[in-house]
Amino acid sequence: MSRRIPTGFPALDQLLGGGVRREDLVVLGGDSGSGCSALALGIAVRAATAGHTVAVLSTEMSATRIAERALALSAKATLDELAGDALLDHRRAEIATVALRLRELPISFQSQPVEGWPIDLRAAVDHWDLLVVDCLEGLEVDGRAPSDAAALRVAALKRLAIGREAAVLLVVHSSDSPASRADRRPAIGDFTASAALRQHADLILGLYREELYDADLGIAGAAEVRVLKDRHGAGGTIDLFFTPRWLRFEDLGED
Repeated sequence: MSRRIPTGFPALDQLLGGGVRREDLVVLGGDSGSGCSALALGIAVRAATAGHTVAVLSTEMSATRIAERALALSAKATLDELAGDALLDHRRAEIATVALRLRELPISFQSQPVEGWPIDLRAAVDHWDLLVVDCLEGLEVDGRAPSDAAALRVAALKRLAIGREAAVLLVVHSSDSPASRADRRPAIGDFTASAALRQHADLILGLYREELYDADLGIAGAAEVRVLKDRHGAGGTIDLFFTPRWLRFEDLGED
């Protein structure tokens, strides 16, 4: 059994020494609208394409909606295209082919009611190599302050990764806006439950898209992923390209 699970993005896998490690809690964070959910889903699909069993758990949308987004990014289609009936026959056939291929992948999409977590989560999939949880802010604990609940969830997900000998990829959002900073790139302190993330996360990635803050300066589609913490490496930064209408991130130079 390989100790690493590739993200499917060559530049990121090279930076991480081949992918994310089993038993690691991996955090992907950024400002709202930066595309963290899309990137996490893209990693899930690419890992499954490489033959790894993947479970995607969303606290924000239904399993059907998650699957639609997975199809959109895989087929390079908009959600409107998938929902409409005005497609040309050849395009419809292309999307159908991608949909069939996606259904054959070892990937499951689930919408998890927060009150059932983590008991239902443990039984949801018999085996998985990578669990994607989108997002931390939706995982609540009754009777606890949001910050305390988030910290408990972070610790629980780390234990889950160790117990399953698998990797957990957790999406988090910035809770403290860095609007006053000249450099708007995310820092660990910007994220929900940052103290717990510093303690329990093995790898923390920050997603930054300059065009969100300065459309005139930022190059359309340019995205940056920076390693903010890595227990196993020295860190670094890689560039990706994002096509919002397809919800799709790509490695630079990728077809």
